[in-house]
Amino acid sequence: MRFLPDYKLLGGLRPNLPQASFNDQAQISSWALDAVSTFSSRESGSVKLMNGTNGNPFFPKATYTREQSFLTIHRLSNYLS
Repeated sequence: MRFLPDYKLLGGLRPNLPQASFNDQAQISSWALDAVSTFSSRESGSVKLMNGTNGNPFFPKATYTREQSFLTIHRLSNYLS
C-alpha cells in the first residue's frame, strides 16, 4: 500500500488498522485509491476516518453527501487535535 505523499501535512497520518477491503473496491478510481486506503485504515478513537456503508460497499461512483463530508472532516479534525 502506498501513502499520500503529503501525509506529513496531516500530522503523519499512518494506518493503525488493516487495509480496508470494500465489496466494490474495483470501482474505486486509481487516482483515489491511495487516499481511500489511507483514510479507511486509520481510526480516531474507535471510529474510522472514512468507511463503507452497511454490507461493506464503498459506493465510489455515488455522490459524496454533505453529511458524509462533514463526518470525515470532523473525524480528521478530532484525530489531528
